[in-house]
Amino acid sequence: MSHTSEFRPPGTLRILIVEDDPNDRELLELYLRNNEFSCEIEFVDEAQAMRAALARTRFDLIISDHRLPHFSSSAALEMTQELDPAPPFILVSGFIGETAAVEALHQGATDFVMKNNLARLGPAIARALNNAAVRENAREMERALRDSEARFRSLTEIAPAGIYLTDPQQRCVWINEQCLALSGRLRENVLGRDWREVFCVDAAHSRELLESQAWSFEARIERSGDAPCWVIGQMIVERDPGGAIIGYIGVITDISARKQAELELIESEARLRQLSIHMVGLEENLRAAVAREVHDDIGSSLTGIKLDLALLRHHVEAQGEAHERLHDLGQLVEAAEVSSRRIIKALRPSVLDHGIVPALQWQLAEFEKRFSVRAQLSSPQIEPALEEHEAVALFRIVQEALNNIAKHAQAKKVEVTLATAARLLTLEISDDGVGLSEGVGERQGSFGIIGMRERIQSLGGWLEVNGASGQGVTLMFGMPFRSAKSVRQA
Repeated sequence: MSHTSEFRPPGTLRILIVEDDPNDRELLELYLRNNEFSCEIEFVDEAQAMRAALARTRFDLIISDHRLPHFSSSAALEMTQELDPAPPFILVSGFIGETAAVEALHQGATDFVMKNNLARLGPAIARALNNAAVRENAREMERALRDSEARFRSLTEIAPAGIYLTDPQQRCVWINEQCLALSGRLRENVLGRDWREVFCVDAAHSRELLESQAWSFEARIERSGDAPCWVIGQMIVERDPGGAIIGYIGVITDISARKQAELELIESEARLRQLSIHMVGLEENLRAAVAREVHDDIGSSLTGIKLDLALLRHHVEAQGEAHERLHDLGQLVEAAEVSSRRIIKALRPSVLDHGIVPALQWQLAEFEKRFSVRAQLSSPQIEPALEEHEAVALFRIVQEALNNIAKHAQAKKVEVTLATAARLLTLEISDDGVGLSEGVGERQGSFGIIGMRERIQSLGGWLEVNGASGQGVTLMFGMPFRSAKSVRQA
């Protein structure tokens, strides 16, 4: 009887038939050939021959009679199951009870077929080979999985980063040695615990991990008996084919050295800023002291000289040459007195005693007169209440900005806007000069910007520089202030 191709496995099968009856051997071989099984068949009828055949050849299928004179199907099945993997084992017998057949299946036989119903043998072989192929594929996948896990564990152990795995409830289920070292804990004190507790991560900040595919964090891990450790971490969600969360994979990297460097840099910048503030204070104190000295000593001396010269001119009016010399000397004294007043104002303008707005008005008027550049001030009606060091700092900022404009801008107009809102004081200085080249944040050579930035930062403020080629430059300063102190008449 012929069967359809679904019962014909591809390739050549190596089949071992355990059978002592020559007629049954011929019958089985004839059946296999007639049903177009491409096979190589070997026959045995006792244990030693079967063991030798199994040692010599890897068979795809074993067909065994139930009862032989010097052998049995149970002994043949036991010998078959010693192989790894064990090939399918089909009982083909003319005399086997139901109980014996069921027992053989329980012991590991794949199927049984009665000799008077060999039509079932083809489908039984097909099922057996298919099931064997499925089992072999499963074993291959299991071996591949074991190999993959072994490689993964080897890689994680030599990786420079800490790696850990969690379950869906975010409890650690695996952790590598590097991760344990960073956490400062023993493995038994980590497995089963929430990873956020292990790595000192605020649980509130990690809730977004439940709603995203990846999440990053930075944490400071407190370690018993050791210095704290700063780490940066990343976590990704692991899902099954249906999209359900089956766990999380996390990686942490030690950034303690970088963090220490950052903290040292911050401390260094803070010390430099304090030093800068101190130096600015010393500079202003020195300016004020010099201004007082010029005013009190040189100014007084010049005033005395003027009085003496006036008296001398009165006495020598008749002597033309002497009178002329005294006149010239008087003009020199007048010039020295003007210069003295200008130096005093530059060192510590007394106009600051009347507030920042009058000081800026005087400063812009001087700039306009000296450089023939139109300068305009817009200010609030309410005078800002500033501490002396704040007013001096703003005055110096505008002074430096105007110096930069005079040196580099080639401007024809300067606008200064002082504004206050919500305890924030802003100062904007704009010019219509040559502006900034593309890609240049500040004018080349405008080192005064550094000083301006330091001054405003010392007051807790900020500085922005904006400009484009041919469109001038705008400096914007901002700083907190307390309140307004008086109403200024427009």
